[in-house]
Amino acid sequence: MATHPIPQSSNDAEPALTHDAWWELFDRLRLEQQRDYAPLGGPVAIFRAEHDADSDAL
Repeated sequence: MATHPIPQSSNDAEPALTHDAWWELFDRLRLEQQRDYAPLGGPVAIFRAEHDADSDAL
C-alpha cells in the first residue's frame, strides 16, 4: 500500500500525517479504548445499554 499524505486543514502548525501514520494512530487509540471498555463489558455492551436506555425513554 502506498503512503499518501493526508490533506492538511487550515492549521499549518502541525505536519500532515501519512496514510500509514494516520492508521497507526487510529489503531493505538482503538487498542487503548478497548482496555477502557473492558471493565464495562466491552464497547458493544455499552452501545446496547445506551440503545436500550433510549428505547425505554420513548
